[in-house]
Amino acid sequence: VISGGNPCLGLTLGLGPPVKVGAIRRADENGSASVSIPPGYAPSGLIIQCLDVDSCSLSNLLEL
Repeated sequence: VISGGNPCLGLTLGLGPPVKVGAIRRADENGSASVSIPPGYAPSGLIIQCLDVDSCSLSNLLEL
């Protein structure tokens, strides 16, 4: 659940604990943003989800 200090307060993520903010990116004029994860940095099976704070919409879960 999104906590205080975020415009999407109370929104429920599709992720389970532990949840950590990995990166914050602003999308370009086409609505695209990217994040690079160095090889070996994240464990196999890492699950990510994106949040659009303008619309408070969530992406599908993606397992890396």
